[in-house]
Amino acid sequence: MFEAIETALKGTFYESLIEDMFFGEASSYITCTECGNSRTSQEKYLDIPLMVDGFKGVKESLEEYFKLEEIEGVNCEQCQKNTTQTKGPMLTRLPPVLTFNLVRIKYDMTTYDRIKINDKFEYPLELDMSKYLAPTE
Repeated sequence: MFEAIETALKGTFYESLIEDMFFGEASSYITCTECGNSRTSQEKYLDIPLMVDGFKGVKESLEEYFKLEEIEGVNCEQCQKNTTQTKGPMLTRLPPVLTFNLVRIKYDMTTYDRIKINDKFEYPLELDMSKYLAPTE
């Protein structure tokens, strides 16, 4: 649908409407726990994937999505040795219209079947995303 709208708006004043309204910016970062040296990469996103299986609702799934992952034995250029590093995403810009992709399909490794999750999944009427935003400088 977005592609059809973008094609229809090409060459008009509203050419960037879809990108302006629905795309945000995020950064993926890896930080050394010993020296604090950090590397980041910026990317645009259209939606945030939320796992449904095993989660009560949006808030819990967001916590899992933004949870820091520890990686051991990664070479730190500043420390000049293998260290433990943390990795995670951080939103740098929210779009005016934020969309979520509910991941409701899981793969059964024993039967090799795709299984649709139909569990109850709660969502609030208002959602504060400030804790997932990178601090502004």
